[in-house]
Amino acid sequence: MEYACRQMAQAIARDAEGSSKLITIAVRGAATEAEARQVGIAVANSSLVKTAAFGNDPNWGRILCAMGYAGVDFDPERARVSLCGTDIYGNGAGLDFDGDKLSAAMQAEKMAIDIDLAMGAATAEIFTCDLTYEYVRLNAEYTT
Repeated sequence: MEYACRQMAQAIARDAEGSSKLITIAVRGAATEAEARQVGIAVANSSLVKTAAFGNDPNWGRILCAMGYAGVDFDPERARVSLCGTDIYGNGAGLDFDGDKLSAAMQAEKMAIDIDLAMGAATAEIFTCDLTYEYVRLNAEYTT
């Protein structure tokens, strides 16, 4: 049952009108599952994160910004973020990485954002999609 529900949740995010990629946000190291979900949902709902994903822009600042307004108390000096398996943020600062290589990896139909809050053992996994020109066009033309 859990497997089927997970597959359906991914399909809903992947099939969003006008989207080009599925984004999986895995949060670990939270104090509680509720806090892990809160951080993951804030990142998933961030228009800036979604547009960076569409533009294949490995912008860790947008991810950290969304984490910051999630309403969860965490220490940015201890938090770590990776994108498509590449560490991009840790020890309170952006890390050195090959931006061109990471941008190329972000062009895939599936993209992973991994966040470690380093505060506990709770985890959450959130699915979302990117925000594309086509999404904006479809919704701008839609009337009720």
